[in-house]
Amino acid sequence: MGDFPEAFESALKAVAERPGLKVFRYEYWGVPIAEIVWKDGGLIHRVQFDLRERNIGVTRKAESAGKFSAFLRWCRNSIPMFPFAPKVSHWVKPDLLKTLTEEQYLKEMERAVENHV
Repeated sequence: MGDFPEAFESALKAVAERPGLKVFRYEYWGVPIAEIVWKDGGLIHRVQFDLRERNIGVTRKAESAGKFSAFLRWCRNSIPMFPFAPKVSHWVKPDLLKTLTEEQYLKEMERAVENHV
């Protein structure tokens, strides 16, 4: 499927330099995915970008687990059948075209993150 466009990569790098934001990259079934992640109190926010054939899909996620979220997440990942299910909310945002410029990508990414940082 390929990699993200260069303009997208440059915009992602610029947004990731903001304090409190982290960028994670991985592949899911061969699809490249980039996530911007930040924590706000007991919530973990994510903006996920997945590379599609003609565009870049955008999904916003918020995960709430209360006071002990880090410990409970560790338990869920380490102990088989651990009864922990955080509340996760998803919002699908309009897709981004692969032909946008770096400034347009930057504007869209900042809009996705701005209201929540």
